[in-house]
Amino acid sequence: MSALFPFFSQNRFRLRTGVLTLLSLTTGQALADTVWLKNNDRLTGEIRYLEANALVIKTGALGTAVIKWSSIRSFESTQPLEVERRGVEGITLTTLYQGEEGTVTTASGEVIPLKSIHSLARPNAWLDSWTWDGDLDFDLDIKNGDETQQIEVDLDTTLEKQRWRHRAESEFDYETRRGQKSEDTSDHSVTSDYFFTDQWFVRAEGGKGRNRLNNNEKYWVYGGGVGHRFFRTAKRSLEATGEITRFRYSWETTDNATDPLLLRFNSMSLTLKYEEEMQWLPITFKAEGVYFRPYSIPLDQIIDAEVSVRYKFNHWVGLTFKTEWDRTDADDIKTQDVRTLLGLGVSW
Repeated sequence: MSALFPFFSQNRFRLRTGVLTLLSLTTGQALADTVWLKNNDRLTGEIRYLEANALVIKTGALGTAVIKWSSIRSFESTQPLEVERRGVEGITLTTLYQGEEGTVTTASGEVIPLKSIHSLARPNAWLDSWTWDGDLDFDLDIKNGDETQQIEVDLDTTLEKQRWRHRAESEFDYETRRGQKSEDTSDHSVTSDYFFTDQWFVRAEGGKGRNRLNNNEKYWVYGGGVGHRFFRTAKRSLEATGEITRFRYSWETTDNATDPLLLRFNSMSLTLKYEEEMQWLPITFKAEGVYFRPYSIPLDQIIDAEVSVRYKFNHWVGLTFKTEWDRTDADDIKTQDVRTLLGLGVSW
């Protein structure tokens, strides 16, 4: 028996290893959600949520994939999902199974057309159903013809879940010209969007800023409006927003007056934003422009536009080339500023 012990021991170890491997494989298959596409492809993984006509699924090989809802033939979930349907009040918790093309079925046999599903998400997965992305850039002015040196730090981050989208932006600018400080500003803004349809949304916005050189200029802004998302795919998106905003500016006076100078005015604005990830190159293109039309003050218009191209070395780090254009028209006075920046950034 002692002579046979090593043999039994080795084979028992192999048998246990084989059983564990088999269990892991079968468990992984049993717990995998499946999505069948109209082009006969199939994806397996974990369905996270559906929003804006795009299904997000976490796969082992591709990572997190975003699938256009109209390209899905059917899908199947291994765990109950919170389903919100058009024309049906409330949210239903149910497990969905593969159906005929363009449908899924429930455990009770009810057939649900995919077109009737407005949103779905895994229950008790609040953090998983939120999508968080952003960019942090450190930029330098690459045009030094007038001995100008500029440093700019930008933070742009977005948090999304189903019908909600929240965005926070911060920008810090520091510039010296011929050895003298010529700019020292900071700007911060927060926006919240609620999509009441797949394309239309309402927006609320607030922000503040400071210019430490111009008599310690400070401003506050708040407002709201309506926006329209023309399209959003895994690679491209385009949207426009119209808002009415309220501005409040203050300056410290140079004399002994205790109260600062104040200026309040309203403005209408139009914002256009376009973003695209190149199909075959690790390049992201972004363009955003804001047109302000103030009233009740002698300002004709304000334009703030920005175009950037980011080359991604990997999923996190990239090189950004950016051009900014600002223009202000007031009566017979027109001022504009064009800046070209090159920097290193981090994305998530």
